[in-house]
Amino acid sequence: TETVTDGSPFEYLSPEKPWTVRTFEHCTFRELLQSLFRDGKQVAELPALKDIRAYVRRQLDEEVWKEEQRFENPHIHYLDMSVKYYQMKMDLMKNHE
Repeated sequence: TETVTDGSPFEYLSPEKPWTVRTFEHCTFRELLQSLFRDGKQVAELPALKDIRAYVRRQLDEEVWKEEQRFENPHIHYLDMSVKYYQMKMDLMKNHE
């Protein structure tokens, strides 16, 4: 787990060019995953289907480029990673060899 703070500088990199570390300044963050079940027990209220639909629609409208959503010749969706996450990924891959 990685803890980030709104407004603080955040270093990230592209997995294709890990030697180019960049920094986001004055940005906000939000939790992407929420545990609904833990050890087989429900630990949070399940969202209604209409709420899930609204959330996904808002993401598609506000956070994903239209060029990435087209079916014909879609634009590549780039994924940047935090330096810590990238290092964890590389360590896991190295240990798996």
